[in-house]
Formats: sequence, C-alpha cells, structure tokens
Amino acid sequence: DTVYFTVNTEVEKENPVLQKKITEFTDGKAIIHLTSKETNLRIGNYLYDIEVDTADGRVDTVVGPAKFKVVGGVKY
Repeated sequence: DTVYFTVNTEVEKENPVLQKKITEFTDGKAIIHLTSKETNLRIGNYLYDIEVDTADGRVDTVVGPAKFKVVGGVKY
C-alpha cells in the first residue's frame, strides 16, 4: 500500500506545494514526518488530503480535503 499526504492551494491543482509518499508502516500505521524545510510555506490557507492506494488497486481519500492553515510565528 501507499499513503499520500498532499497539501495544495486548490483541489485538484497540479504541482502540490507539499506531498509526502509513505510506503513503510509501523504496526500497520503510516507515520507522516515533516521537516522544517517542507513546512517552510508561505503564510496562508491551504487544503490537504490523505489518500491510500491499496495493493489491490483501490484508491481511497481517507481524510479531506480539509483546511490547512499556515500562520506566522513570533520568533525569527
């Protein structure tokens, strides 16, 4: 199975601003690790979803599209 975590500015827009592909699982769970470089996005509103592509060919969007908001910090 493969799990995709995708962040974009619009639904079904090409070239997402962030996408993680997970193919290794811990106790049957997909762990999504995000680095500071990956999350260095412009302040604003985004959408995200989580899609599961199963080994038998099924494709399921299990979360979203849902809101993903990047806010500014006070420490630079």
